[in-house]
Amino acid sequence: MRRLQKVIQPDVRYVDQLAKVRLNQGHDALLLIHIEVQTRRAGKTLALRMLRYHHRLFEAYPGYTHFPCAILLDRKRGPEVETFRVPVLGGEHVFRFPVVNLAAWETRQHELHSIAPTNPFAVVVLAQLACRATRPDQTRLVSKLELAKLLKYWSYSVDKRFQLMLVIDTLLTLPEPLEDAFYDAAQHIEDEHTMERLNSFQRVRLRRERQAAEEIGMQKGLQAGLAKGIEQGAQAGIAETLHMLLQQKFGDLPDWVNQRLQHADTPVLQHWVVRIIHAKSLHDVFDS
Repeated sequence: MRRLQKVIQPDVRYVDQLAKVRLNQGHDALLLIHIEVQTRRAGKTLALRMLRYHHRLFEAYPGYTHFPCAILLDRKRGPEVETFRVPVLGGEHVFRFPVVNLAAWETRQHELHSIAPTNPFAVVVLAQLACRATRPDQTRLVSKLELAKLLKYWSYSVDKRFQLMLVIDTLLTLPEPLEDAFYDAAQHIEDEHTMERLNSFQRVRLRRERQAAEEIGMQKGLQAGLAKGIEQGAQAGIAETLHMLLQQKFGDLPDWVNQRLQHADTPVLQHWVVRIIHAKSLHDVFDS
């Protein structure tokens, strides 16, 4: 019999996330979380890749219980258990692992809201679903503000809110003008200490301070003219953003709302942006 020789090239693989957890029974376990983000379908190689990860971790960490689990961000329908199966000389090799189809929770968000007060993972899923459902525009701004408000309503500790806000801020990214609007509104939700800890908010603050320093160095006449132009541009942007927020929350707007937005100055517009968070009607926003 001819001896077959095959040169096996090194195959380096990295798991998406590996966590050590303590089970209710008292012993430690390793939880492998594999995240598929690049396609809407898991692909035929998912089960094989999960099997390879499982075997290598089993060899690297003997003595632990292993729990492989795959999270598919974009699959709405599919089995909750994937299987790798191959026949072997009259027998078969079978490997099964659970799958979380995250997009399938779009129609079950009421369940997520019901468990979110005591389950931070539900908050992360809500943020991911909001990211999938929105673009970086006023609609996403509304979703981001709503989650920020709910964190406070759900009575999470300051540290937990900080950690969750970092996740929410990473997922629900916004362009600079809307990020500024979110920062202004969120200051009326969160305490100042928590706000200062958030990275994106710190970047906004540093940018504002730098802009203020540059304006101070300008000649008085040029500074006044430039400030006026900036004010007019900012005023129009805030009015447009507020119009979109109102439309998103209350539907079609009456003419008197458009007239008030057109004639309001910047401080008044910013005041209305803050009031919309808790408003239940248009009059709650505009009435003093």
